[in-house]
Amino acid sequence: MLVQMQVGVAEADANPGAANVAVVFNARNEDSAAVAEYYSKARGIPKSRTLALDCTEDETIPTQDYLSQIETPVRKFLDSMREPIDYVVLTKGVPLRLENEGGYSVDGHLAAMRLPNPPIKTPEVEQIRRSINPYFGKTERFSAKKFGMVLVTRLDGWSREDAIALVDRSLAAKRSDGPFLFDLAENRETGGYGELQKAMRRAAQMLDDRGFEVVLDTSSTFAETNTPLAGYVTWGSNDGKFNPTAYVGMRF
Repeated sequence: MLVQMQVGVAEADANPGAANVAVVFNARNEDSAAVAEYYSKARGIPKSRTLALDCTEDETIPTQDYLSQIETPVRKFLDSMREPIDYVVLTKGVPLRLENEGGYSVDGHLAAMRLPNPPIKTPEVEQIRRSINPYFGKTERFSAKKFGMVLVTRLDGWSREDAIALVDRSLAAKRSDGPFLFDLAENRETGGYGELQKAMRRAAQMLDDRGFEVVLDTSSTFAETNTPLAGYVTWGSNDGKFNPTAYVGMRF
């Protein structure tokens, strides 16, 4: 599932600046280092809050290598900070997923590394409920200390230029009231998938209640539009009617 949003619905002062942001890159990858340097300069993040990993350049990493090459160094780095780090930014070149853990993302594992719950093994309702994001549904400013986790994001793309363009576009971003497109899938109505699909409906309603422009697509086809979007939630290739041309044609 892909969730991409360009505007939040939390409190207006929810952006705390760069004081509690850490940047993590792969020292073996030139693109990773370049994106980290560009982002850090643009956002005013000092080198003291930038961590260079020594890890594989492959997109997929075995669990044990993830633990030794990524999670352990990141955990030690965050623990060494005088001021708590709430947000971790990974850059292109850091592995995307774990090899033998069901394809779970590196980002997700890092975000939840301090939480007591084990990873979800199957998309069953009970497993999803016991692993609810502690920050889910909150509108207050995020705090790693309060919620027991960090928020992890990633600057990535097909090329170094694509990743750097994300930085430039974010700095030039202006408030937008929509549209937000939620594309439901006919083959995701039951079990754990159904719970997530219900959450998509609730999210769409919450945005609508706050005055944002929302499109909730319940048709039997994969949604497509030529209108630039402020937010996009889709099952992507997990949608039984997935249309790759429509998917890559989305604009923001």
